[in-house]
Amino acid sequence: MVANEVTAPDRKAVIFQIDLPLHALKPGLYLCQVNVIDDVAGSFSFPRFPLLIRETALSVPNKAAD
Repeated sequence: MVANEVTAPDRKAVIFQIDLPLHALKPGLYLCQVNVIDDVAGSFSFPRFPLLIRETALSVPNKAAD
């Protein structure tokens, strides 16, 4: 993605959103990294954040509803 303008002027930031098909990933702990390169300022950063994908929980019947 290339951003040519600030989309959140009050924060002096660019807002972006990604969609990831989680069914393509196995359950586990992943480390996501976004590479931010500011050509105008000549700076860069690489923020990282953890993403935990768990197995689908099995549906357990509610006994109080019986």
